[in-house]
Amino acid sequence: MEIEPKKGPEKPKKPRKKAEKPAESPLDPGETGSEVELRLDAKLRRKGYFFDRIHADHVCYFFENCLRHSKGRWAGKPLRLRPWQRARLRRLFGWRKPDGTRRYCRTYWWIPRKNGKSTIAAGLVLYLAFADGEPGAEVYSAASEKDQARIVFDEASAMVDQSPMLKSMIETFQTSLFQPSTRSSYKVVTSKGGSKHGFNVHAAVIDEIHVVKDPALYEVLTSGTGSREQPMEIVISTAGDNIAHFSHEMWEFTIRCRDGKHEDPEFMAVVYCADEGDDWEHESTWRKANPNYGVSVFKERIRSDLLKCKGMPGRIAHFKQVHLNLWTQSVKAWLDVSAWRDLAVPGLKLEAYRGRRCYAGLDLSKTKDLTALSLVFPNDDTDRTFDVLMRFWCPEAQIGARSRNDNAQYQLWADQGHIIPTPGNVVDYKRVREDIEAIAGVVTIEELAYDKAFAGEIVQLLQEFGLTMVDFGQGFMSMATPTAELERRILGQLLTHDGNPVMDWNVQNVIVRTDPAGNIKPDKSKSRERIDGVVAAIMAIGRATLRRDSSSVYETQRVTAH
Repeated sequence: MEIEPKKGPEKPKKPRKKAEKPAESPLDPGETGSEVELRLDAKLRRKGYFFDRIHADHVCYFFENCLRHSKGRWAGKPLRLRPWQRARLRRLFGWRKPDGTRRYCRTYWWIPRKNGKSTIAAGLVLYLAFADGEPGAEVYSAASEKDQARIVFDEASAMVDQSPMLKSMIETFQTSLFQPSTRSSYKVVTSKGGSKHGFNVHAAVIDEIHVVKDPALYEVLTSGTGSREQPMEIVISTAGDNIAHFSHEMWEFTIRCRDGKHEDPEFMAVVYCADEGDDWEHESTWRKANPNYGVSVFKERIRSDLLKCKGMPGRIAHFKQVHLNLWTQSVKAWLDVSAWRDLAVPGLKLEAYRGRRCYAGLDLSKTKDLTALSLVFPNDDTDRTFDVLMRFWCPEAQIGARSRNDNAQYQLWADQGHIIPTPGNVVDYKRVREDIEAIAGVVTIEELAYDKAFAGEIVQLLQEFGLTMVDFGQGFMSMATPTAELERRILGQLLTHDGNPVMDWNVQNVIVRTDPAGNIKPDKSKSRERIDGVVAAIMAIGRATLRRDSSSVYETQRVTAH
């Protein structure tokens, strides 16, 4: 056997390089987003949806190469998108359905003031009208009043004047822009939406929707898109101060989509606001709610407004609305509507109380206003809680006018059964009486309190029917104690109710009057809108408390005193 000669030490071999995977292209800003958005993106990719960078690049190119600022320190300079704006625009226009058309057809942007809403809105109407490749595009911006509506239009018109390229292609008129080569236009609309029919809308941009008085304007614009292949509905707004306004429902829809509680692949939610529990006086909250913090929103300005709030508490609600994008109510309002809403038990029905005793309060309206009935059911428990059911009546012929004049959703409430329409142009007391008699056939109404100032034949007829009618004065002597009792029960969570949205609105509206002794009662003359339901509830609670609590101060008072 031969022995191989020993070999010297081998030189160490260089480690063999592992085959490297080809580098993945980095995610586009439009492909990033919240966890909710990314989960939905992944689900839709499996169905053929995709992100197209060409379309995403195109909208950003238009904004930054065709548009210029028209006001302030940046006037005349090219518009430069902030990272948050770029990501949102790329997502909005880059995501595509399997057939190549846009995935998103609706987007609501809820952003505090001074964060460039009007600039973005103006850029969007120009892009959608003149650069979106839509022949004969009709794009509209809308707002409640002429001055509000012109904010976006004037900004868009100024952008055209600042851009030599756009100016050479687009004709400018008093309330419209027109491109002859494509027969495309952008127009501003106001007034009552009911008269705005015949639109063939490619895109509608609604500015500050929380102050739009007539929901028909919104409905007409957003329903006129049937013949367009990829229409777009855009709302860019700050939070409002009236939860009865139809835009609050849009806000709640946006929040549900943002939080993943509702899935709509064609809707993009954009919300910048403070959250519950955030310290509204702290800079970190200001920064969180304002995406342009330090750019167009400045700490010094917010701090100055905060100092005003220290000296004038009445400005706190306004501060939270415009700087933190929070829905508010007047700080003079007596009750916190959120505390009231926390006590709602939706689904409470009269039939569930069959045979139970209750105390009722009836606030009879004038000829055209709301009439309200409150039914208060004492519960046999140690906490002495009450259940409250509400009924409201309104003349059927007045529902449209009330919706506009009161800036509230009367028609929706009527459709949902929260308001009972009565025939004609004035409240039909015959229908009200018949409904009360029907209720008395289900439950036992121990007493029905009413204000004799508006009472008439209906009281006599209800007495003849067999109900015990109690004249309940509206002065401090009669109203002060039950008013305070309602407040105590709300704050102490000693009350539940049926969640009637009309009552929510009433609760938000109440402003109280205070006498020299510190007693309070609702003040209809100063309350912002209708408070009929609250007045009815106070009267019913007054009678229920008197009968339930033998130590009640009512035993030493005459209920009819004014």
